[in-house]
Amino acid sequence: MLVTTKTIWEYHLSGVAMAQLDTLLADAEKTHKDMQAALQSDAGKTARDIVGLRTKFATLMSEIIPAMKADSRLMANPDLARDFEARFLEIRQKLAQHQAKFRMASIETDMPGYRSSVDEIRRLQEGFYSWARGALR
Repeated sequence: MLVTTKTIWEYHLSGVAMAQLDTLLADAEKTHKDMQAALQSDAGKTARDIVGLRTKFATLMSEIIPAMKADSRLMANPDLARDFEARFLEIRQKLAQHQAKFRMASIETDMPGYRSSVDEIRRLQEGFYSWARGALR
């Protein structure tokens, strides 16, 4: 194989893209855990904290999409890429439904309903992050 500056640069970029997706997924998982911790808090600002974390989480979700498209592991394995995208989009759809149902006022007035909905989302997200870590090795 002839190694050129271009192939070295492409290899470097693929490593950057892999690191970017891994970092974004780790940040999203941490933010998800921070939301879980905020929910357990008895502080009066729980709903406000959760809404702030949701905003951060939404930003991370939107950054993951282009990172998925650039990730060399996913580009090299179309079946894995389709599976990853389908699972990721399912999570995003469930989150959007959950967040549409539970705005800040709804969280404050129906904390038991919110916690129940969060439990379902938590299970889905934890399953996705676990699967993604294994799939992207």
